[in-house]
Amino acid sequence: MSISYFLPQLQELAHAYGVETAYCDIANNRKQASPEAILRVLEVLGAPVQKLDDIFSALNERRQAIWKRYLEPVVLVWDGQPAALDLHLPVDRATESAVFHVRLESGGVQSWPCNLAEIPASQVVEDSLLAA
Repeated sequence: MSISYFLPQLQELAHAYGVETAYCDIANNRKQASPEAILRVLEVLGAPVQKLDDIFSALNERRQAIWKRYLEPVVLVWDGQPAALDLHLPVDRATESAVFHVRLESGGVQSWPCNLAEIPASQVVEDSLLAA
């Protein structure tokens, strides 16, 4: 198969790992990283890819790993605006209680309890609940 067959999934996998695949140089010309360079960067970041044929399974594995996170590891909030969070939970844990901890930029921590059953579910996928 030609390399163009793999490019959309390679781009998606790179973005799922936070890798930019292009940049603008000093003359504002867009430069695209080669697929080989992207593969090497992904491999260094722990993606299970060594060749183009590995991209589809690696992308599926990354999607599942992201979905299985309860929360994103970092959420930024600006000027006291409320933050919108996606909370991914196994359905059997959706009625439990939880304590949320927020580490502030100042170094302080704010905590509060929450009854997860009171958070409206927006989606159920593969026996997991998405509350937004």
